[in-house]
Amino acid sequence: MHRILAITLTVAALVLPTPCAAQTDVNAVLATVEAHNSTLKALRLTLDAEQQANHAETTLDDPEIEVAQQWGSPSSIGTRQNLNVSQRFDAATLTGSKRRLAGARDEEARQRYALERPRIMLDAREAIADVIYYNALTALLRTRLDQARVTARAWQQRHAAGRASLTDVENSRLDLQMAETDMARTLAERTAAQQRLQWLCGDQPVTLTDTAFAAIAPLGTFDEWAARAEAQGPTLAYARSQSTVAQQERRVASRQALPALTLGYGGEFTRDEKYQGLTVGLSLPLWSARRRVRSAKAAVAA
Repeated sequence: MHRILAITLTVAALVLPTPCAAQTDVNAVLATVEAHNSTLKALRLTLDAEQQANHAETTLDDPEIEVAQQWGSPSSIGTRQNLNVSQRFDAATLTGSKRRLAGARDEEARQRYALERPRIMLDAREAIADVIYYNALTALLRTRLDQARVTARAWQQRHAAGRASLTDVENSRLDLQMAETDMARTLAERTAAQQRLQWLCGDQPVTLTDTAFAAIAPLGTFDEWAARAEAQGPTLAYARSQSTVAQQERRVASRQALPALTLGYGGEFTRDEKYQGLTVGLSLPLWSARRRVRSAKAAVAA
């Protein structure tokens, strides 16, 4: 009878809406997860590395310098020195296509982080809910245990005075043992839940004393919820960013199919003569450009 009453009180306390006075504890724990969770730290570092890599490809090719020292044969004709300096200019860089592609890839990386972050925070909220549940259950079981101890002592005293049977005493002791067993099991489960929450917090010390869940705001109609999910959902935002990246990659591939211009300076110096002047070169992407453009168009379609 005592056990049935305790279970009923526990379910009622955890299911019925109750104002949460210590909600700041939950917010503090979530802030700790955001700051110290090892997976989120790795995702942020990966995001930064990807953004750095994206913008490393937005500049022109490095200039080339070539120096040559040639000895004549026979030695009487002297030596010759050659100097060539050149810079390549491609249409994808000059038109800003690579820069826009880098920006699109930055946004894609940010949306990928925004897609992964809620999963970690959901795990944290589930762990917080477990700890709150066990906090509330521990408080109820502690009250039940105290009452069982008082009841057991009372029946023992009544039995000593000859006003109760031994069966009543044994039943009160059995209720006390059951209360102690439930309390020990719940404490062990609460410790496990706290350890999991601490692990999600990057092994930072965590103190969560809440014993009731915060009230949940009404979600509205399904159509309203679906509209908010479509507008704010990270999955759709990530898909849109992937589409933007594919379109920018197609534009870059189209620009790279144009001829690239190389400008430079060249000089040839001998003992008696020297030749120097500007050099102009043209790179014709005849073999690989068509395949790159086709690949980029297929990626846009995908």
